Amino acid sequence: MTAASHSIPLGTKVRVAMLEDPSRSVVVKVNDCMPHNGRLLDLSEGAARDLGMISQGIAQVSVTPVKLVDAD
Repeated sequence: MTAASHSIPLGTKVRVAMLEDPSRSVVVKVNDCMPHNGRLLDLSEGAARDLGMISQGIAQVSVTPVKLVDAD
């Protein structure tokens, strides 16, 4: 599963968990950039589906690094 971010380096893996139900989480790899739009991540459809947020579109989540990649 993948995500886009404006501030997390490409190649970084992060765990994304729903704030309302932290047991619902996915690990995604940041593989794309996005403009600064007030959000930290845009999730792939599969990641959003697994989190149960497809109908919401936007949700409050926690983001925890799993594997960091140098920004260089």
